Formats: sequence, C-alpha cells, structure tokens
Amino acid sequence: MKKAYWWILGLIIVGFVLTGLFLSVAPDQIPMHYGASGQIDRWGSKNEMLLLPVINLLFGGFMVWLARREGKQGREMNERVVAGMTALVLAFFNLLWLFFMWKAVDQTTVENGLDGLSMKACGILIFALMIPLGNSLPKAQRNSIFGLRTKWSMASDRCWQQSQRLGGYSMMIAGIAGVVLCALLPSEWSIPVVLTLLLTAAAVSTVGSYRIYRREQTQA
Repeated sequence: MKKAYWWILGLIIVGFVLTGLFLSVAPDQIPMHYGASGQIDRWGSKNEMLLLPVINLLFGGFMVWLARREGKQGREMNERVVAGMTALVLAFFNLLWLFFMWKAVDQTTVENGLDGLSMKACGILIFALMIPLGNSLPKAQRNSIFGLRTKWSMASDRCWQQSQRLGGYSMMIAGIAGVVLCALLPSEWSIPVVLTLLLTAAAVSTVGSYRIYRREQTQA
C-alpha cells in the first residue's frame, strides 16, 4: 500500500517539475483553449499553466485522504482500489499536461491549431484510461463515496458486487471500443465518439443496476 502512496507523491512532484521546465522555455502568450475543430480560440499567459500541477495536488491530496479513510473504516480493499486509481488518473493528467505543453510551444500548432493526429491522440488517451479504471471497479467494497452508486446498487452487498462488475465491464468495453474508433475514424469524430460511448456505458450500467436489483427482489 505504501508503494501506491509513493507513486502518488512522485506523480504530483513530476507535475510541478514539468510545469517548471515548461515555464522556462515557453513564450509569454500561449494557446489556452482549442475548439471542436482543433483551432485555437483563446490565448493566455503561460503562468495559467501553474494551475495544472495544483489540480494534481488537490486531487491527489483529496484521494489520499479518501483512501486512508476507507482503510481506517476496515475497507482495506477500497483503500487499495482508491490509491491505485488515483495513481492512474495522476499519470493520465501528467501525460495530458505534457501533451498540451508541447503543443503550446510547437510552432506548427501555433500557426494551424491541433492537427487530426493530435485530436485522435487525445481521444485514445481518454479511452485508454477507462480500461484499467473499469478493471478496478469490481474490486470495490460497498461504500457511499465512489463506484457505480445508485439506490439499487446500494440495496445489498450482492447488488453492489454485481452492479460494479457490470459497470466495470461496460467501462472497459467502452474504453477498448473508443481506442479503436478514435484510431480508425476521422479526427472530427473524436468528440462525438467520446460522448456517445460515455453516455452509452453510463446508461447500460444504470439500467443494469436496476435490473439486478429487481432480480434480487424477485428471488428474495
């Protein structure tokens, strides 16, 4: 368990180091936002990028508190799940921050915005994260903070376990499908693909949780 916490600390530090290196080489004004077509639609001071490692710090700090809280309440498996998921998300954040820092100083991006390959890469990165997160979900014990929490999944331990398994599989399938589709489809499809698969996975998980609950009620 301590190893996971060291990973979290290391990833938070990496975020600050990356930002410090970026600020030392970046111009004063950089692209801060891109539209759906990849074109730059807002410029800002490079100092705004200081917000990124602060996000890592606040998120990581809160999740470590949550993990330790679960451990103190006797849910050691939840502590491991939360710590592991936190490390994954922080690694994702750092990769995302690094990507946009690179694009901020790349002359081609400054002139033309994000190209199709870059938009595909963002979509693939998002969906790739969903695969290990989905794999972690079925390991979570029943709690009121994280996981697939509906009034039906919270009804019993059995409903919870089956709901988390369904939610985890839905997330993993959506992640794998998203990686493939983002790689194969034109870049302008990236955002619709992301939204469609996320909403589909959420709908399947919620409806499935209700059906699991109803089946349990019938068998009781």
